[in-house]
Amino acid sequence: MRIAWPAATAPQGVTRYQVYRGETADFPAAPEHLLGSAAEPVYYDFDLEAGSQLYYRVQAMDAWGNVSAPSAALPVQAKAPTVRAEFVFHRRPDDDSLETPIEFDASGSRAAPGEIRQWRWDFGDGSTGEGAQISHRYVQPGQYQVTLRLETDLGAGGRLSKLVHINPTWVEKARGRGGLWLEAEDRSREGDGTSRVIGGRVNASGGIVSYWEKELGHWLEWDVQVATPGEYAIAVRYASGAAEALRDCLVNGKLPGPEWAKMLFPGTGGYSSQADNWSWRLLPGGKGAIRTCRLDAGVNTLRLINRGGGMALDAVLLVPAAMLKTAP
Repeated sequence: MRIAWPAATAPQGVTRYQVYRGETADFPAAPEHLLGSAAEPVYYDFDLEAGSQLYYRVQAMDAWGNVSAPSAALPVQAKAPTVRAEFVFHRRPDDDSLETPIEFDASGSRAAPGEIRQWRWDFGDGSTGEGAQISHRYVQPGQYQVTLRLETDLGAGGRLSKLVHINPTWVEKARGRGGLWLEAEDRSREGDGTSRVIGGRVNASGGIVSYWEKELGHWLEWDVQVATPGEYAIAVRYASGAAEALRDCLVNGKLPGPEWAKMLFPGTGGYSSQADNWSWRLLPGGKGAIRTCRLDAGVNTLRLINRGGGMALDAVLLVPAAMLKTAP
């Protein structure tokens, strides 16, 4: 269902609108009623029961984070959907890349009445796209919720989400093509705290390093012997029972890019004490790309710094940039 409202203005500029939904006209614009946010003064609500009576409120937010008073409640009666979203996907073989290319096809979607005029994709990794048929490269292994949103020339909308699982097959490929493997427990130094090496975690490559979340600023550092100088990407195998963990990454004492300050590592559901909660993360650049860093011949240093949240660390893999097709 399409919900639209007049655009708001602010001296600092309006950056987004927060949309709330309730079942009574007097519902508050509170977090438990928050549906989501939109950059434009229009929002699509989905999966509604036909005939149900609903109410919506909107707040505008400016560039400084200030929010307006909530709008009056807008009464809406949900109608039966007129758009059926559908898509299929398959992997496209690409033996020369670390990334996993996926082809998405939404040509099976239908609308009656009207015609579909927009196909908008959210690939679940921060990247988006448009078109009935589109290809996307995933640079991180894991499970992603891909969402297709449709809009017709009559203003109707439809949505469908599916899970796409990306296996870390690139890890062994990278190790066989010049990647440098570091066991977490072989750290060279640490400071501003004391970590522990723990054995026996499920599917760990050896011992793991944990207990480095208590002191903010607690750092771990590894010396890396490099035979072939050049650009490298960095991948981390970790597990976390926290909602998220934040870490800085310094190479030879410097941040390779702003994205490596307070990097977000999503929770994995545990610390692999009873189940396999390990996840690989290639340290990111901007707009879904991978950032690389320069390593010189000889000894280089890699430092990870705790900025919040628990994390168990199993291994670090340095990947030659020649294996990457995404620009840093």
